[in-house]
Amino acid sequence: MQCVSIVTHCKYNFIMNRILFLLSAVLSVCSVAAQNYSSVKGAVFSESGGDALQYVTVAVMDTSGRVIGGATTDSLGMYSISVSGNTSESRLLVSFVGYVEQDHPLSDMVETSSGGTAVLKDIFLKDDAQMLAGAVVSDKRQLLEHHFDRIVLNVSELAVARTGNALDVLKSSPGVTVDKDGNIKLNGQTVSVWIDGRPSQMSGKDLEAYLQGSTGDAIEKVELISNPSAKYDAEGSGGIINIKTKKGFMKGLNGSVRLAAGVHFLPKASWEGSISANLMYKTDKTSTAFSYSPGYWGDYDGNSEQKRYGDDYSSFQETGSFTRGDYMGHNISLGNDWKISRKDVLGVNFRVSLSDNRSKVLPGAMVTDYRNYGTGDQYIWSVLNGMSSDSSKGERYSLNLNYTRTFDESKAQELTINADYNRNMTDGFSMQKNVYDKELSSPDAEGLKNYGFRDGTLRILDLYSFKADYSQNFWKETGRIEAGVKAAVSDTRNRFSRFDYIPETLDDLSEYPSERNDFTYDEQVYAAYFNVAKQFSEKWNAQIGVRGEYTVQQGDWMTGIPADGADSGSTKTYKDYFDAFPSAYVCYMPSQKAILTANYSYRLSRPKYWQMNPFRSYMNATTYSQGNPLLLPSYSHNVSLSAVLFSRLTLTAGYSHNRNYSDMQVPVLDRENGMMGLIYANAGVQQYVFGAVSLSELPLTKWWNLTLNANYSYVMFNAYSGIAEGIGGNLDNRGGQFSGFFSTTFFLPESFKISLDGWGVTSQTAGYYRFNPMMSLNFNVEKTFLDGDATLALRVNDFANTMKFRMNLDTDGIRTYSLRNGYGKIGLTMSFTWRFGKSSGNSRRNVGSLEEDSRM
Repeated sequence: MQCVSIVTHCKYNFIMNRILFLLSAVLSVCSVAAQNYSSVKGAVFSESGGDALQYVTVAVMDTSGRVIGGATTDSLGMYSISVSGNTSESRLLVSFVGYVEQDHPLSDMVETSSGGTAVLKDIFLKDDAQMLAGAVVSDKRQLLEHHFDRIVLNVSELAVARTGNALDVLKSSPGVTVDKDGNIKLNGQTVSVWIDGRPSQMSGKDLEAYLQGSTGDAIEKVELISNPSAKYDAEGSGGIINIKTKKGFMKGLNGSVRLAAGVHFLPKASWEGSISANLMYKTDKTSTAFSYSPGYWGDYDGNSEQKRYGDDYSSFQETGSFTRGDYMGHNISLGNDWKISRKDVLGVNFRVSLSDNRSKVLPGAMVTDYRNYGTGDQYIWSVLNGMSSDSSKGERYSLNLNYTRTFDESKAQELTINADYNRNMTDGFSMQKNVYDKELSSPDAEGLKNYGFRDGTLRILDLYSFKADYSQNFWKETGRIEAGVKAAVSDTRNRFSRFDYIPETLDDLSEYPSERNDFTYDEQVYAAYFNVAKQFSEKWNAQIGVRGEYTVQQGDWMTGIPADGADSGSTKTYKDYFDAFPSAYVCYMPSQKAILTANYSYRLSRPKYWQMNPFRSYMNATTYSQGNPLLLPSYSHNVSLSAVLFSRLTLTAGYSHNRNYSDMQVPVLDRENGMMGLIYANAGVQQYVFGAVSLSELPLTKWWNLTLNANYSYVMFNAYSGIAEGIGGNLDNRGGQFSGFFSTTFFLPESFKISLDGWGVTSQTAGYYRFNPMMSLNFNVEKTFLDGDATLALRVNDFANTMKFRMNLDTDGIRTYSLRNGYGKIGLTMSFTWRFGKSSGNSRRNVGSLEEDSRM
């Protein structure tokens, strides 16, 4: 029995051991399964005061150190993370500037779990002054960086980015100024504005509305490229400003909404308003961005134009008008990137821009002609009363398809392919009626007849572009090569008809059009480029490149039509030419606080279709604009030197030599009747010398900073002899000017901020013309609330009422033409901005480059 008992006991122990082993295995598997969560959530607090901490970074990492989920805490210190990976052996990393970083096994932090979601224990971070000091020194990016051919402004280090808009950020960029019409200039020259590596496809009011409607904290960097390298199209000498927006790595939805309304007071009250919504949604494989910005601007304006003409300039003509304008615009963009694999990304971007622009010359417009002007025998020859109106509706569509393949990440070996299509369609009409006042006119002017017309225009421009770019590091990662090819084709079709009013009544129109302007214009550009860059030491690096472009231009200009309606023929033009455009850059960095750069580029400006169209487009009753089919490209040599010091101070000097200068119109004055034509021509040689100094948010105290951009330029224009002989006078011109922007900001308690900013320019020379000084002073007050997510701002524009335009032309010492605007831009604007979600920087790709879009 004892043996049986022993055997029975042994079997019992054996069975129990087996059961315990299996139970332990099952529990172990269950434990592992319990650690594989699809989401985790919790809260973070300050250990010292127990306060909830906002903007703390919380990340879940797998065994390889790869982040498989992340988030930042909200105003209550709460976070929720969607996890894309196995969490069985993952870790939880919690970090915030000024606090000790914490790193825990995720399994140790789980308090409860249900349905795949783990609720983690509360986390208390300890203050660490040493870490805070270390973060300021080691983690904070330099405000200004210098990369081969560009200066980079890290917008996250700008205070204005947290409460201002994108236009405010640009004004704080080195060498950037914005004039009264919203035109953006770099070192005094007009530039092309790009967004995320692609031309913005906007200008004037459209671009201004977009930038004002985009929050400053949505921008990651601003790249200032004064002399673009061979990688970029050779078109244009002003350079490029590329705005890089943030692309968040946090999953889910984030974005901003902005509402703005304003009023201008002079010469009469006019209203404006805009809305901007920017949204982004990100998942593991896709990133989607959407924006919509509608806006309305009303405007009253007054202009005065004077001319001197006649063999002895004894005739004088003065035109005065008062205009009401209305502008409505809608900008919509949608883009998506798909991460096909670790090395392949496919993207699509679509943008729509709609506009409706209307203006009307109000009753009272008058053209007065004098004879024997300036003598005792001066008298009024004729008085012409005019009225006019015009409207223009525009539709612009763009589509970009792009693909990026990364072959070797260690060598940054990458190929990017872009295919673009753009359509720009304009449909407009204008009307003008001019009636002579016989009671105020001289009896000798009885033969003058009333006149007027009504016309309509339909213009369609299509652009197609394909390009491929390849880049790779070499020479043990101290060198880099870039190469690419591109083909761009544009097709412009224009239809225009003008019908005259019957002079006796100005009520009925003629049966047949008095003028036609039907033309087609095609342009093809084929290009290839090669760049090589080399870092020779920690202090020296350089880059050289060359770009070749072959251009074909064809035009068929069908202008004029006889009274019976039959076609009167056309003028055909054809040009083709090849040019090589070299570029070179040298950079020397003696220390971390100083970067010195010298660069050179050779560029061109091709004639635009409106500059080649020989049709006369009347600006008013006695002034017209006309193109020139024989216009040639202009070419420029550009050299600049720059220094970035202490990350906030930028010094720049440069020189440009432009031959066949054509960015202006030659004034051709009929001395018998005062009719003036402004004709596009290769007018001469213009040389441009400039120097600039920029301070970006220099901290004067802890609560006060200063931004300053100051520029001096000197222009020397020498007209070609044929131009001077054609207009009967010497139009050589030269002169210097100062221009600049300043902004000073005071940070007050209770999240208030006040600032004063201004823009100004002294007298300046542009070709034949001389412009009078202008300036504008503006005042701002802002309040931030809702834990920093909302901003309410009030802006007083041009409170000194000094933004007034004056332009003059002197011929042989006599002022033969002047144009002026008698009213400033004084007004008020109020805006509200709300930001939601969290975003952070992310890698981006070399996507899109429809550089020729500025020609639209």
